[in-house]
Amino acid sequence: MVSQPLTYVTITKGSSSVKITLKESGISHQMDKQIKEVSQPSKTGNPVNLLIDLGRLKEGITFNGWLESDSTSTGYAKKKALRDMLKTAGSVSLKWDDNDTDQPYTGTLLRADIKEENASLYSDQQLVDDNGDVVYKTFDIQIVFATGDSIG
Repeated sequence: MVSQPLTYVTITKGSSSVKITLKESGISHQMDKQIKEVSQPSKTGNPVNLLIDLGRLKEGITFNGWLESDSTSTGYAKKKALRDMLKTAGSVSLKWDDNDTDQPYTGTLLRADIKEENASLYSDQQLVDDNGDVVYKTFDIQIVFATGDSIG
């Protein structure tokens, strides 16, 4: 069975959620093994470097996409909701497409790079701002997310 490519991710924090449409090559996973390096003096004068495996994995996800107006929210409102999520402490969860069980993640948003662009770069759809005015803009976005439990 061939799986379908992911088309969007939903970020949820409390009662607020933002749906981001993903670009074709929009997801990158980064995994770093946590190692502690310790230098110990030796009798020869040259320090001995020891590597201690902490048995932990630091994992991050970067995804690229854009914020589109849909039946529940405008692109402008999604941009504001993401900003509010970044401003406050606490965990967020990621949900890929409509699947609650495939690759669920909990962690924190580290960075959101949002650039306003002409909507025609991606689609011919018209977008609506918070005032109900039709605009031809979309928000090109890159999110950096770290997995784990957020304290604070």
